[in-house]
Amino acid sequence: MKKQFVKRLIILCLLAMTWAAAGWAGDAKPLSQEELNMIREISQEIDSSPYLDGLHYQNEVSCQDCHGVPQPGWDDPAEAEQCLACHESREALAGRFDKEFARKWGNPHKSHLGDLDCAVCHKGHLASTVYCLGCHTNAPFSIPGQ
Repeated sequence: MKKQFVKRLIILCLLAMTWAAAGWAGDAKPLSQEELNMIREISQEIDSSPYLDGLHYQNEVSCQDCHGVPQPGWDDPAEAEQCLACHESREALAGRFDKEFARKWGNPHKSHLGDLDCAVCHKGHLASTVYCLGCHTNAPFSIPGQ
């Protein structure tokens, strides 16, 4: 029941963005055809998406929970503060990471590069990428929603 509500809310948000693109919301910036196609694809496939949006949808997390606004647009990315509101602190995330793996390969949530933005690795509507693999090519890292 709640999943249906969340899906309808997501579709309504996407429709509102489409209406804004058509000029019904005043001086809104029009969306490109590519952006409109992506909105359609996300709204039709979110309940079966293998990416983080699908995982969040299955756990009844709304667009607003991640983006911080009821009708997220292209200029409303999910920020680390929204991620950490549900996923605890960076220290807690680092503490939950497999200790044996971290001793051998490092802990991506306690990076030698400092506090990276969550979205460097974790993508919402696309396949996630392991940033560490740019240098540590032989590390067996993986991410849910990859």
